[in-house]
Amino acid sequence: MQTLVEGALESSLRPVDDLGNLLVPPDEERRMCTLRSCGILGTPETSEFDSITALAKKMFNVEMCFVSLVDQDRQWFKSHQGLASRETPRSLAFCSVVVYISKTLVVLDAKHDERFSDNELVTGAPFIRFYAGAPVQVEGSVMGTLCILDTKPREAFSPEEVDLLEHMAVLVEHAVMQHKESVIMNQEKQRLRPLIAESTAPVFGMDTAGICNEWNSKAEQVLGFAANDVIGRDFFQTLCPPGEDEAYMRGILKTAQDFQQGDESICTVMRTANSQKNVDMILSCAPRFMNATFSGMVFVGQNMDTLGGALPQIPRSVLAHACSVAAHDDPDTIPGTSA
Repeated sequence: MQTLVEGALESSLRPVDDLGNLLVPPDEERRMCTLRSCGILGTPETSEFDSITALAKKMFNVEMCFVSLVDQDRQWFKSHQGLASRETPRSLAFCSVVVYISKTLVVLDAKHDERFSDNELVTGAPFIRFYAGAPVQVEGSVMGTLCILDTKPREAFSPEEVDLLEHMAVLVEHAVMQHKESVIMNQEKQRLRPLIAESTAPVFGMDTAGICNEWNSKAEQVLGFAANDVIGRDFFQTLCPPGEDEAYMRGILKTAQDFQQGDESICTVMRTANSQKNVDMILSCAPRFMNATFSGMVFVGQNMDTLGGALPQIPRSVLAHACSVAAHDDPDTIPGTSA
């Protein structure tokens, strides 16, 4: 029996000891905190992970391939090719050894490996004989593995195959981090969403076609239009006086789309529900994204007539950025940061 684990101590490691105690790494507390912060446990299967396991299953010609995340008392599968179950006890998990040693583990024939020969996953379904698992690390701790398994033993697993499996595990690491960033973004979005409704400044937005898709109560108060009067309608024709002001605002949208960035200080004139009156406003704007593609703008305005002049632009621009996050379409792209 060959493995990539060297040394008498490591080659004797089992998922549990003779007293039934789980094998846990020295950084278990920090590792579990990081795993939980990823917000990935218990989530549905997704193509980002399933595409990796499907490819690995085909490339290594195995019956099963998992993204296994080792929880406190179970291993849970974010992706599971070739097995219906989404979890097994941690006490049976080959991957628990990988979490402990922080390196790739290869077991050519579990039936003849004293660490695993009496394991229920070897003696019973799914009758594992071959196993190879590469660590998936996040923030310096091993969350689990990308592992391939078969009911047939192997004579060898080459260094080139190990290298390939480890490179594919890096793809899993990137997918886990993207999921974690998405969770953080959604939490921030929920926290900031009340800013739009409760802001003391007018907040409104448009999509790439110039259709109004955001309108708060302060915008209604300042400009006189109810949300039902503007949302779903052409922003420029409804809210911009024809001529230079309309052309100017169309240019703002085009510039934002071309450079995917906002503007801290825009001076413009906007129409009100009272067709006889226009309002001079100073705006800050921030971009919105969907699937990493520019999808429109969010504006935060100040009425210079009623407020006696423009307030400092930093608070307004910060509010515009926050409202853009709150109204954001894509959790993978945060305004003001790199995608």
